[in-house]
Formats: sequence, C-alpha cells, structure tokens
Amino acid sequence: MAAKTPDSVVPFSAGSLRGIVATFSTNNIDDNDTWTSGFKGAVHWDFQNSIDGPQDCTVDLYTASTGEFRFGSASNQTGRLVVWGRGY
Repeated sequence: MAAKTPDSVVPFSAGSLRGIVATFSTNNIDDNDTWTSGFKGAVHWDFQNSIDGPQDCTVDLYTASTGEFRFGSASNQTGRLVVWGRGY
C-alpha cells in the first residue's frame, strides 16, 4: 500500500455539481494504494482504465472526512479517476 499522487487534476462543474478528473499516467496504481484528494463531498466516482482486459482498477473505499480513495487493482494500472460531488 502506497500513497499515490496523480499526474494531473482538472476540476470541472456542471450546474450545482462539481468534479475532478485525476489522471494517473506515470504513477501506477497497485492493490490498496491510496490517494488523498481533499474532495470531501464526493457522491459518485468511476475509474477509467488505460488498459483493456481483466486487470481492472476500482475504488474499494472512499473516506469523506479526508477525501481519501483506496484502490483495488490487479497491478500497475493507469487511467483516470472521475469524481462527482457537491463541493471540493
């Protein structure tokens, strides 16, 4: 388990919802790695893998008090985490 930092974080908004797109392209995500985003109002998220196949990456746990995401991953996954919420 390691703390990861995305290569880029791009905020966006759509009406009353806010969001971020965090791209992990050089910082590979392994099982139980974490990212503390600071996004404490997340209501929905989706990890979009860069690699097709059975080695998917998911968010196993989101802790709203810290904005931390914990990933479940086969190994060495890259992609984008898209997070929707009410505030950042």
